[in-house]
Amino acid sequence: MNDDRYLTHLHQVEEWLERPLTNEELAPVTSLDELAATQLAVVKALANRRLEGLIYLRTVVPGVLGNDALALIDRVRDAP
Repeated sequence: MNDDRYLTHLHQVEEWLERPLTNEELAPVTSLDELAATQLAVVKALANRRLEGLIYLRTVVPGVLGNDALALIDRVRDAP
């Protein structure tokens, strides 16, 4: 189950991506290590929009700590 507190803000993510998120991209996981390649691609696309990236990660990884999510966003952004 996705974190309902952030579902209402997903429109910001979809507006930035200029497309709706797919079911696969919205599939919940229990940790950042379990993110699928498609989900990491969304994080990469949002890497310069940290707030939207944080909203997305808190939706698909319920309970993720903000600092952990932001660290992942930064790692993905800085990856070659």
